[in-house]
Amino acid sequence: MEKTDMYNSSMVSTSHDVEESWDDEFQQLVQTFPKDKSFTGMNLYFFQGFWCPSIVLKAVISCQKHFQAFDSDILIATLPKCGTTWLKALTFSTLYRSQFARENNPLLTYNPHSLASRRRL
Repeated sequence: MEKTDMYNSSMVSTSHDVEESWDDEFQQLVQTFPKDKSFTGMNLYFFQGFWCPSIVLKAVISCQKHFQAFDSDILIATLPKCGTTWLKALTFSTLYRSQFARENNPLLTYNPHSLASRRRL
């Protein structure tokens, strides 16, 4: 049986592939950042005090450039398996605590994921 290397698969993009797809303006910007290699060989760029992998750098900069926050926005950020459902339930409870009586609170019958997707928190 022949062994295949998953890194040679066309489904896995490398730092080089990602960097080739960058447009000229972005490439010029990135050239001003300090650059190093990670232990896996991926290019890292020092951007705003953090070493950022090249594979996500363009998305980070684009998000900062185009994201428009509003006063009513609430961002919930957790790592997987670190209490996301619990945090969504707390957020829902806090925002809508005056709208529901304790005995008919939707959290008693619905999962916080379904409540958050139905309502704009």
